[in-house]
Amino acid sequence: MTETAALSVDRVTKTFGRTLALRDVSLEVPRGCVFGLIGPNGSGKTTLIRIALDLLRPTSGSVSLLGLDSRRDGVAARRSTGYLPGNLVLPPRLTGRDYLADISRVRRVNPSDDADHLAERLDANLDRPIGHLSLGNRRKIGLIAALVHSPQLVFLDEPTGGMDPLVQQTFRGLVRESARNGATVFLSSHVLDEVQHVSDRIAVVQHGAIVATGSVNDLTNRLTRTFTVTFPDVVRLSDFGTIPDVVDVTPGDNLREVVFSVRGNAGELFARLTDFRPVDVRGAEPDLEDAFLDLYRTTK
Repeated sequence: MTETAALSVDRVTKTFGRTLALRDVSLEVPRGCVFGLIGPNGSGKTTLIRIALDLLRPTSGSVSLLGLDSRRDGVAARRSTGYLPGNLVLPPRLTGRDYLADISRVRRVNPSDDADHLAERLDANLDRPIGHLSLGNRRKIGLIAALVHSPQLVFLDEPTGGMDPLVQQTFRGLVRESARNGATVFLSSHVLDEVQHVSDRIAVVQHGAIVATGSVNDLTNRLTRTFTVTFPDVVRLSDFGTIPDVVDVTPGDNLREVVFSVRGNAGELFARLTDFRPVDVRGAEPDLEDAFLDLYRTTK
């Protein structure tokens, strides 16, 4: 394991009876980044987080948080972590403010003025009983609890469930600010748009195994991208010969259009096109959802 990493997962396997939940998972999450874990429900995301926090014990393998063994040094490690569980359960009779005060006492830290600041940004009511709040507003309280003590490492499991789009935008800003301030955010979600817009690196999990890791660009660059090029005059497909990374060349809607399909780097295509002086180039860039679905189709 790398002690400088915020989170190191070393060959973790977890079984529940005959059910294999995680299979030989290894991850290194650098400090100060937003790391996204994506996969459908039941793929093992929550199990991995619970093992990292020593809420579950792995069948084999080990985990370190901030250079500390998650089992042997779990109490010390968790003082510097925050956690928003996917299945958040809060005491319904307490107000949000009372709950945050209780959490501060458990953590042995002083209640922070940041609670009111975060509540204002998230438009969260800290003075109503939690049981009177909607799902989205309860998750706001849980998010404040995960962030209010300025943890070095934050685990967020499906964090924006039930939140309206404006609050989701605020959430993204909070995540990026936490990373800029030196924290590491481990974000587990099946909401691909959420992961795509905040993560520095991403891991894709399928059937309990990591099937891909990299940046958003790394994953999307594995896909086939299409470029529709309009030329000033009629062109023939044979004019273009063989171009590296171009996997298909087809006619467009008229004799002056050609559609190029590229898997990998489009630089060679654009270099070749300069000889023909195109008048228009329209690209269809894939997003993370395309990458995610493509990975799942090719790894089943």
